[in-house]
Amino acid sequence: MVVEDDLVQLIYLQRANGTWDLNEDLANILGVNLEDMLTAHPAKHVDSSGWATLLAVVWLHTHGKDWETEWELLERKAVAWIHIQAGKSPLPGPFPTLPGRQHIPRHCPSRPGRG
Repeated sequence: MVVEDDLVQLIYLQRANGTWDLNEDLANILGVNLEDMLTAHPAKHVDSSGWATLLAVVWLHTHGKDWETEWELLERKAVAWIHIQAGKSPLPGPFPTLPGRQHIPRHCPSRPGRG
């Protein structure tokens, strides 16, 4: 039940705007050292919550597959925030997209993998 416990903690740490803070609590859930996360931050002059949020979303997709129903709304909120920030970002190029993840409304009958 480690993933479930980590998922509950990750949900608890998400801020109202859909982001996560880059801190020791998040690092522990992700199973990495905070210093390594800070060192790997691709744009030191950009708000670290964007990097933390991207890492949290990737963790959900790689470790929380069995719990997607529980986290899909929280992931949508985070991804929406990332897209908004990408429009404001001084960085060249788009933010990376998650493989296999299309933003098609749930009610759309042509959604991949759904009837």
